[in-house]
Amino acid sequence: MMKMMSSVMFCTKITVAAFVVLIALAAPWHARAETDVCEGNGYRLQIGDGFQVQRKDAEFCTYRSGDDAVIVLMDWPGLSRETIEAFIDDGYRTGKITLTKHGELRQISTAGGTSYVAKVAGIFRSQPIEGVAGGFVGENGQGVAVLISSVADKWAEFEKQANAIIKSIEFTDLEPRVDALEWRRMLSGAGLSYREISESGDVRKDYFFCSDGRFHSSTKRSEHAGGDGATMFGFSTSRNSGDWDVKAVQGRPQIVLYYSNGRESRAGIEDRDGQTWIDGKRYNVIENSRCR
Repeated sequence: MMKMMSSVMFCTKITVAAFVVLIALAAPWHARAETDVCEGNGYRLQIGDGFQVQRKDAEFCTYRSGDDAVIVLMDWPGLSRETIEAFIDDGYRTGKITLTKHGELRQISTAGGTSYVAKVAGIFRSQPIEGVAGGFVGENGQGVAVLISSVADKWAEFEKQANAIIKSIEFTDLEPRVDALEWRRMLSGAGLSYREISESGDVRKDYFFCSDGRFHSSTKRSEHAGGDGATMFGFSTSRNSGDWDVKAVQGRPQIVLYYSNGRESRAGIEDRDGQTWIDGKRYNVIENSRCR
């Protein structure tokens, strides 16, 4: 089910993209750079020589060329022309980045979809920048937001390459993710807890999902048994950590835990009337005290 995103939501997402740009520009630069392919959910783009991969995951492909240029590609199923146009017309401003429209929105038809881009100019850390911004909209719900920019006096050098990247878009089959990406965003920085009480004892499981992709968990057990007029108690606590993700499997989101000891576990996650259920068990939201 695809819904048209509002320009406000677009600006929210571009805020994230701008943050990624800051990270890309601030990251250590390595001389190695080669042709790369950004392949996401329903699309593929060719990135030419001279750009170094800075981030490549389910949400973003970001690249950098020295201290001069960056490319940000943001996966966005359901993106529409109206949303792209609203953002381009409104421009974008934060404390460190200002972008305004400096040309009409261009429409470029390609097999399976359309590209919508416009020239932009602005300021980044008090330095003039130029580039193109917009998005790719596929006929079957595919969507990608794009920002390619460089310092102003280098843009003439990068503009031809930027146009080649835009023209390289190939639309592929869109994987029905349901809410996997949204679940990943909601769980980032959150804590969840499950408690099971039985006649023989009490089990509590706490999970803390860090925004950097790490997780911490603890399982506390208390057991009691009675006999011959006496009651015995036992307590134990186990802790684990590793990496976490949310992926779509056959159209349904699953939370995946990659434990530090090499073990991997998967469980379906869903929303039932505003409550979080994992593997058929209801979890409560708790304060995340482990991720700082």
